[in-house]
Amino acid sequence: MIHLQHIDLVSLSEEHYNEVNPWVSARAKSILNIFQVLYIKQNQRRFPKTSLRNASHGIHYKTRDKILNLLQSIFNNKDIINEYYLILRYTNRYLPKILKGNTDTLIIISKTLDERFSRHRTPSNAKRIYDAEFFPLIFCLNHIFDYDSKFTKKNNNPSVWNAFRLATRHATPICPYCNINSIVTISGDNSGINSSTISEIQRSTFDHFLAQSIYPYLALSFYNLVPSCYICNSTHKRETIIDAENYVHPFVDGFEDKISFVSGVELSEFLDINNYKINLKIVRNTQCEDNDYFKAIKNCELFHLLDNYNAAEEKAKFVFKKSLNISTAYIKSFIDNEFENRLTDIKTKSEFYYHYIGNTYISAEFYKFAYSKFQFDIATETGLIASIQSADFLQP
Repeated sequence: MIHLQHIDLVSLSEEHYNEVNPWVSARAKSILNIFQVLYIKQNQRRFPKTSLRNASHGIHYKTRDKILNLLQSIFNNKDIINEYYLILRYTNRYLPKILKGNTDTLIIISKTLDERFSRHRTPSNAKRIYDAEFFPLIFCLNHIFDYDSKFTKKNNNPSVWNAFRLATRHATPICPYCNINSIVTISGDNSGINSSTISEIQRSTFDHFLAQSIYPYLALSFYNLVPSCYICNSTHKRETIIDAENYVHPFVDGFEDKISFVSGVELSEFLDINNYKINLKIVRNTQCEDNDYFKAIKNCELFHLLDNYNAAEEKAKFVFKKSLNISTAYIKSFIDNEFENRLTDIKTKSEFYYHYIGNTYISAEFYKFAYSKFQFDIATETGLIASIQSADFLQP
């Protein structure tokens, strides 16, 4: 898990809020209007369909009719109507915090609402997450916090805020969960057709850190939308219930300095054994707190990081080979050779590591390069990092 510390989270969350709040709040108010009428008229014998229709301003007629049909099915259940009404009043009141609140705020909101939602969850093997009497509310919340139909819908107008624009603003090229797969955003230039449009070619997926199926009211929450690759999001995590208290959230922290992936292989052993099979293990770093270590391990297990990195053992072997006979004299010779061949002028230790290994050893830049954390840990284990650090003729 790589900490996405390059993102100005406060500014971007405010931008996201300013863009989605107008249509989300309009939908929220329209739905609340319907439920206010339903709440007032719940003691009537007949379902107040006409009154509810009149209260549903701004809602497309197909969506409105679907909502009214669902509400008619629970009209005789006063307890559930009251519960719906209280939940919708809460989400309306705290809408700004829901959309732009940080992870701590979302934890408080989810725990508050979960006291009501948890009572309606079905057994884990059921097809639906929530029971039938709660389905009308879930439908309404999915309409308000419309991630699937509205936010992820492609739009060639660059002024329209959607998932593609958010992914572009994140500027995160590698999945923070695995630190392997590309999630770079690519757009096409339509200047030959219409200078005011672009084509959305590819972007990251967005993982709902707190699962959308369980927390539908957090479907558009900025801090709940983590840019990620399809494999981590849809193959490994899927609907797994996680939270920032027990797992590492890349907007909050990373495990760059918490754990290391090590092979346990000495350089001499690597030379002596043909076709050596590297079998990685996780080592807890000094100064790593118990809870941080626990969270890091949970992430590694969830995203199968040891399996993924063991499958990429050639990248570890490459670092081993580059670590053989490394010395300050060799480093200087390498730099002089690069300069003489007019390839590049290496002045810093990080530049040398980049040209020598093809990656970065600056933890704040791990988000830019695939396998950066993994290769850095192997380079530390082999002594390559120590050799580079001892090259005093290079700038830090």
